[in-house]
Amino acid sequence: MAKRDPGGHAIDKPSRARRVRQTPGLALLALTLCHCGSTATISRHTAPDLEARIVGGDARYLVVRDAAGQTFKLPREDVADIDHPGNAVAVGSLPVWGIGALYLAMAPLGDLNTLSGGPSARDPLYAAGVVSLVIAALMTGVGVFEWQRSRTAASPETGWPSPSAPASLPDAPTSAVPDAVWRQRPT
Repeated sequence: MAKRDPGGHAIDKPSRARRVRQTPGLALLALTLCHCGSTATISRHTAPDLEARIVGGDARYLVVRDAAGQTFKLPREDVADIDHPGNAVAVGSLPVWGIGALYLAMAPLGDLNTLSGGPSARDPLYAAGVVSLVIAALMTGVGVFEWQRSRTAASPETGWPSPSAPASLPDAPTSAVPDAVWRQRPT
């Protein structure tokens, strides 16, 4: 039988507690779904777009590693644009920050239920808020780290991190290959 407050209204604690317990799981799901990987989308003037991890380069070439693990060089003059990884994760963390802040703001209100004889909902709200904020901080950190790593590797001043010059690497293919590696530019 459901507990009732002094006014005779049923206290629906199981559903509220269940929603609060689901919040960390939903935030963890957001972290998993928002992770965009570590590959950049490189738009080129003379070939299809390339999904690859930027590993370095020099003033003339950008060095990338594709999904199959092969390392190629791309002439910098052929690179039209680079969409670095990580920005989607960092932006995707904004709603999780908001959810955490909302739970922390609502936590003091959880004690209002004790005035009517019900149990306090303060502690689960604080816990859900803290867990959400920790996950949001991780999402932001991962996103910013990947974005900065890719931008630093793409910088001509960074230099190719190998004694061999990028010029000795094979050129990236210019024709369409399997979708796992390449993506056609929209026309």
